[in-house]
Amino acid sequence: MTHLVAVATTDGKVVHTHFGHADRFHIVELDDEGYSFIETRLVDPSCRGQGHNTSSFDAVLAILHDCEAVVVGQIGPGAASYVINHGLRVFEGRGFVDEILSAIISEHLLDVQEKQSDIGEPTPATGTGNQRPSDQRPVSAIGTNDRRPAPVGE
Repeated sequence: MTHLVAVATTDGKVVHTHFGHADRFHIVELDDEGYSFIETRLVDPSCRGQGHNTSSFDAVLAILHDCEAVVVGQIGPGAASYVINHGLRVFEGRGFVDEILSAIISEHLLDVQEKQSDIGEPTPATGTGNQRPSDQRPVSAIGTNDRRPAPVGE
């Protein structure tokens, strides 16, 4: 089965972009064998220093309408909840795109409706990013595609 995933990256090599600051998403198609780049979609960042609102999230989600997940360097709890409640899975991690997408593929994280994350640590409510030991995998699953947040970390 193939999956379309939106990756918040400025250069296509490193995931480091905060969801609210992303002005582009690289769209990739994942399957059991790997992934391939499809296109880059430009968006207006949903957070421009003065906060955000649902209409700015809706504009980004409309552009990502055919994707089932987003991969971001960081996302706040309000934005994550909104994106999850609108049907997308959210993966947070900073590092090389290849490493993060490979972890999602090898763990089959998009092939299950509800899977508790067993990689990374939960993102702090303060939105300071994913604090994980260096020996753990590069990405944390924040939600599921069945519109209910999955617990992260155990």
